[in-house]
Amino acid sequence: MMEKNNQQTVNFDQTAVSPLNSQVTFLDPLTKAPRQLMGGLVFAGGIGATKGQGQPPGVKTGRRGRGGARVTATAALLDSG
Repeated sequence: MMEKNNQQTVNFDQTAVSPLNSQVTFLDPLTKAPRQLMGGLVFAGGIGATKGQGQPPGVKTGRRGRGGARVTATAALLDSG
């Protein structure tokens, strides 16, 4: 699935410093030392990310043509016993 303006998220980077890090103070509960808030969204087409979400198969297998069951009036009469 793709989006025209690359505003769709395709991943979550756990190692990136969060943009919220500069707006909040996060202290370690044990040592009371300041910690960085980590994690951020990766948008399609940015930072080497793919331009689409998901991994579509290279070969789409499936039935082609007009195979399959059809119900007709004649078949319904024959099957009714």
